[in-house]
Amino acid sequence: MTEVYSKSVDFPNGLTAGQLASEINEDSSITTTLLRIDGDGDVVIIIFQSTISAPEKTALDAVVAAHVVGPVPILLNDSDETLTMKQFLLGINCINPTADRTLTLMTAADTVNAISNARVGQILDYCLVNMAPFDYKITIAAGTGGTLTGNSDVYPQTNSIDTYHISGSSQFKLRFTNVTASSEAYTVYRIS
Repeated sequence: MTEVYSKSVDFPNGLTAGQLASEINEDSSITTTLLRIDGDGDVVIIIFQSTISAPEKTALDAVVAAHVVGPVPILLNDSDETLTMKQFLLGINCINPTADRTLTLMTAADTVNAISNARVGQILDYCLVNMAPFDYKITIAAGTGGTLTGNSDVYPQTNSIDTYHISGSSQFKLRFTNVTASSEAYTVYRIS
């Protein structure tokens, strides 16, 4: 049920647990459910729902060896949707909307449960890039248990009549305000 690695030996370029969890979940040869990734000093413990098979262990070792810390942009669907923790934790999401879109963040309960040893005050970073050639905005909405502070709309870089030019991207910080079971809460701050 657990696989143990050394942070200094197996992750010489650093470790981002959320990103590693996404990489494990994306590997189709690992079918046993990943529960969480814990760490204590130099020890990294990857916990699965049941014992993984020998081929899954080989695949897991390959995922660990290939792990490189850094945001990996994800192209989201051109639709209104609720973000998954995988999408959020990878840090950079891009969307090329053909109409105004709303992206709803995860529930506070799902967010807290996805982070090993989540604590009040802990912050997660998120970036959204609006790749529309013009006009269509993306609205960020907080999930159940969440609060959004700041402008929720992310506009494209240029509008159709070329009257404004902005970055076309926004950065957000999600801060846990309650991690108690059944009372989970977060606040998302728009930074830019």
